[in-house]
Order: sequence, then structure tokens, then C-alpha cells
Amino acid sequence: MLPADSAGYIICIRLKRTRAELFYTYMDTKQTRSGPRRLTVLGVDYTHCTADNGDDIYSTKFGEPYIHNFLSRAWYENRRTYYRWEKLSGTGEVYRIHTRPTWNIDIVVKYSRIGQEVPGLDPEIYDEFINAEFNSPFEEFALLMEMRNTRYESPGTIRTHKPLAVYVPETRIDPQRCGRKGYIFRPKAKKAGIELDLSKNYILVYEWVKGSNAAEASAAIDMNSRDLEKVTVAVEKDLMKKGFMDHDRKPHHIIVRTTPEKSLVRDRQGKLLYAYIDFERLSRTPQREQSMKQFRRSEYLRRQRDRFHQTSPHDFPPHLNQVSIMGVDYVYGKVETTGGALWVVGKDPMLFDYFLPERWRQTPRKKLSQRRQLYYTTTKDNIHLVWGVSRVGEKPDICGFDEQGKKILEHGFNSPFEEFSLAMELGKKGFPTIYPRAIYRTGEQISASPYIDDDRPYRTHEDIIMPDSRPALMQNFEYIIIWGYYNGPDELLAIRDGEYYIGINLIHARRDGIVSEQEFERLLEDEQAKLRDAGIEDLNLHAEHFMISFDPRGKIVKNSDGNPELRVCNFELLGRV
Repeated sequence: MLPADSAGYIICIRLKRTRAELFYTYMDTKQTRSGPRRLTVLGVDYTHCTADNGDDIYSTKFGEPYIHNFLSRAWYENRRTYYRWEKLSGTGEVYRIHTRPTWNIDIVVKYSRIGQEVPGLDPEIYDEFINAEFNSPFEEFALLMEMRNTRYESPGTIRTHKPLAVYVPETRIDPQRCGRKGYIFRPKAKKAGIELDLSKNYILVYEWVKGSNAAEASAAIDMNSRDLEKVTVAVEKDLMKKGFMDHDRKPHHIIVRTTPEKSLVRDRQGKLLYAYIDFERLSRTPQREQSMKQFRRSEYLRRQRDRFHQTSPHDFPPHLNQVSIMGVDYVYGKVETTGGALWVVGKDPMLFDYFLPERWRQTPRKKLSQRRQLYYTTTKDNIHLVWGVSRVGEKPDICGFDEQGKKILEHGFNSPFEEFSLAMELGKKGFPTIYPRAIYRTGEQISASPYIDDDRPYRTHEDIIMPDSRPALMQNFEYIIIWGYYNGPDELLAIRDGEYYIGINLIHARRDGIVSEQEFERLLEDEQAKLRDAGIEDLNLHAEHFMISFDPRGKIVKNSDGNPELRVCNFELLGRV
């Protein structure tokens, strides 16, 4: 039954396999500063709403029917009148909120302790042990949802209470007064999958689970400490079988029910029925962590091989769109964590999350060029990428004003979309190139640079408009171009990951004696002639713009003519003849 005081509803029917799920999302324009936005954080789908007072609500699929309750804020403010907050035992701030009959369920709220020291642990060990800190709120939900879904991987189910939402009040707090330490908070925040604020509370909302924790139940049915330990160990083994471990193992985290005969409720096979309810320090086992990384990488390689296969529009989540720019297909969407935008090459929306900036922007990197911002990194999903800041709009730094220099100045640096278009065109014409992967536009505007004095690209791109009505190419924003680090053809790696190619640019190949001086000059001349025959010209031809490869057996990869195969790896100043 819908609440009587509702100002408006959107009624949606989602079809999933053969079952229809009916749910509604509350939309009161007087109470919401922004409409609902879909986003994915660490693999979990959320509906994000910002209330008119600035509070943020990130609702999971379980919490969608209650979005209007979160937006009303009455549950949060009226703690002593209509709603009753009951403090639960434990070291953290955890409350049961009696919300019936308004919600039809009771809820549990837990104030996230991200950035706080774990009670009883020496602060000096924080850098030495895995999960010696509290999980971030979105990390906690991600691990919980993953653990719930293991019922599809292997027999057995870990029952838990349902995660409903992450609630972020607009009111700012004093981090020191709540025990939050910056040196603990910041490293965890980098891994959170979304931007977190040191001076804000993060409240995790769960559905209440009926029953008593194992410690209380043992006292009620006169269970001795040895039997209670057996229950705790049995539950710990269940978690380990599923690939998880709780670094704060307690019987208080196990919810059970008792029978009138003073025994614990069990199923027909005699196995204890319980629900697990604390995930502040839950983590994957090292074995599962490794297998998850391998699975993500294998899935990525398979999807990259098939990235241009047609995808049904019904498979696209609401926050993503399929667009085509200059003949290249992209999956386009906003990046909620930074306010930026992302274009991922291909037609597969499942590739989008691999290129979110939180997956690669903060990972260790190696500078590849002294002349430009170009870096190599391995992402959190064990994907090897090369990313660089586009120089579109900058005036090329040309020494001398000969005919070729004038030509370069007249052309200017290509936009990211032009670079990808040229790379795809060359690939179709039989020229090996590095693989274009994604284009990321940062969320914050940058101050105008004295070197950015060529607005021609922005004028030529002004008619390229995205589904959100914003131009694809915008001034005063950085564009980061992401290429695949070439270690083999996509088709080969999707089948046999590990048989890697090794690439080296032509300059280093000459320096190391892999190609002779004479062969070096001939290869460059031949490649320049082939490009011109294909209608393409490198206006600033340089040996660094080409690479040769060694196959897994250590032999130079050669083309059909028997010469070392040159792979184009720079597209900044390529132009059509």
C-alpha cells in the first residue's frame, strides 16, 4: 500500500528473466534537489538522490521502495517523538529504529567508522596487516553483496540482513571529535570507488533481522561457552568456504532463533540457521582476492575481443548510452565519483566500469615520455594501460618556421576523438596500431593555460552533442586518452592470457642494435610512404611514433613482406592528406 502523504510516484515494471518485479521510486520535486541518478560503485548498482537540504541517499535495489522515507528525513530527525532509536550493544554507533507502520519494516543504522582506529589494535600495525582498518561504507556494501551472491557459485547460502542505503547528511562534523584520523581515512577513501569527505558522516542502513545474537541466545537457553565457541567457529568456516573472513569474529555478529525447547533453530539437515550482520572488517581471503582479479581480467580480455559486437539497447543500464563519434562507437556515461564523463570504445556497456578513473588514476605509474604527460599503469583489475593528457587546443612547440613547421601549426594537435578515429581508420586499412580504449573528461574545470590558444578544434566539434546535451569537446577541461598497453593481439589474449608480446619503440630498437642504422632509415621511409598511400600523413614524423614487437618466443613479429612489423603508437599530429 502506497503512503498517503506521497506527492508523486514513478511506477516502473522491470522484467528479469520470467519474473516481473514491481517497485516505485518516490519523486517529490519539493523534497529533492536532483532527480534519481543511476551509478555503480565497486560493482553495486545504486540510485542516488540529493534531497533539497543537501543530504545524499545512495539506495540499493533493496532500498528503492523506501527512497521516499529517506528523503522525508523524519526517521533521522524525530528520534524521540514518532520514531524510536534503540541503541544496540557494541563498540560502534548502531541503532535499531522502530519505523512501523510507516515503513512496514524496522531498520538498523550503523555509523561508518572509516578512518577510526580499531579498538584494541596498535596504530603502528595499520600499514602491516590487511584490513586492520574499518571498511569504507561502499566497500562494506560491495563485500556484503558479493558474499550474498556466492550462493550462485557454490552450494550453501550466507544469510544476512539486506543493505538498503548509504545515507550522507549534509551537516559537517569535526573529524577529531568522532575519532577520525586523516592518515587512516585517506588511503581507504582512495579505494572507496566514490569520493568521500573527511568531514561527513556515512550512515549504513540495513533491514532489521528478527532473532537474537548468539551470545544472548546462549544465555537464554543455558548454552555453555564451549558450545557457543563451536557455533562461532562453524559460522567462521562457512565464511571461509565462500572466500571471506571477518577480522572481528564475535558471536554478537550471528543472529539465531531459539525454540520453545530451548535449542537453536536448525534446518532439516541439522545445520544451524543464522544470519550474519557485521561487515565493518569483512574481507576476501587471499585466495578469493586472487581469483577475483583473475576473473575480472579474463572477463575484460574476452569483452575487449568482442567489444564491437552489437549489444541490445535493453542491455544498457539507464546511466549509459551508445554513441558514435567520427565513425567510432562508444559507450558514454557520466562519472558520478568525479563529475566527469567517459567514452569507452565499443558497444559493450560492461566495459565501462573498467575505465572509471578510480580503477587507474591512483595506481602506481611510470612516466613514458619526457616531452608530454604519458604514463604506464596497471589498474586495480590487473589491466595494463597507457594514459596521457591530450594536448588538444595547445599550440605545438615548433622550432623554426619552414614549410613543414607551418603545416604543423596550421593543423594543430588532434582532439582525442580525432586520434581514436584515425587509429580505427588505420586499423581497418591494415596498419597495426595500439588499441584505443577510452577517453575521460575530468570533472573540475582547469584555469586557462597560456599554451591553450587554439580554439579551432572546439569550433569544429561544437556540433557533436552528447545525450546529456553537453558538447563532446569542451574548453577548460582536461581530456585523458587511454590506450591499451600492447602486449599482444586482443584475439590471442582472450584465448591464452599469459603469452605476452613485448613492444619497443623504434628509437630503442636502433639504440639496442635490434635494427641496423640502414634498416632503421628504410623502415621509416617505407612506413611514411605507406601512410601517404593510405591518405594519412604524420606531420611530425618521429621514430618514437612506431614500435616493433617480439612474440612470446622472443622473435621479432614480421609483416607479409618479411620486414619487422611497425605498429603506430602516436596520433597527435596525424592528418589526412
